[in-house]
Amino acid sequence: MKCLTKITSFLIVLAMVFSLSAPTSAMEKSSFEKLSLTEDEIERGIEQALQMKLAEIDNIEERKEMEIGIRENIENIDISNIPPDSIYTMNFDLGDIWTPNLPDIHIKNIYVAGAIDTIISGILIASGVGSLAVALKKYGAEELKRIFTNTIKTKVIGKAAIALGISLPVIASYLTYVLDPAGAIAEYLDSKDAKRNNGYFDVVW
Repeated sequence: MKCLTKITSFLIVLAMVFSLSAPTSAMEKSSFEKLSLTEDEIERGIEQALQMKLAEIDNIEERKEMEIGIRENIENIDISNIPPDSIYTMNFDLGDIWTPNLPDIHIKNIYVAGAIDTIISGILIASGVGSLAVALKKYGAEELKRIFTNTIKTKVIGKAAIALGISLPVIASYLTYVLDPAGAIAEYLDSKDAKRNNGYFDVVW
């Protein structure tokens, strides 16, 4: 009888714990705000982020090289003729997104990281928050990853990743658990490209 009483008490405690924790969990998920940004707002944020990054470089030649390196990575490519699900499955011909005479890509990791950082900073500027940590608390990881993926998939750097069979959501996951997501993403791309771990992002067509 005592054993049955203990089991009953234990089950009651479990039920109480579950009933208290479940609403809290649901509340936490619903407490994140929706991040609604237009393409124009994000592009303006990216341009502002780029100008801020360039302003930190004193050497004129270095600043010019960095701008060229970043701009060629964040240039938009039209993907209106590609089914949305193909962006994630990589199930389409490269001819759909690249012109026939496109040169091979050979870009220093520092410029790749600079481009990624500019995109991230541009999203933060457009959303009106000061840091990635604040954005994660306000909007949540899934919302930030969604915006980042939707932004990068239209750009040269995103197309190159797709062409290599790299999942953009996997890249976006770096936003949530590393101190330097841009640098980590650049190294990850370098580890998956045509000439791995050579300090450059290489895509050979």
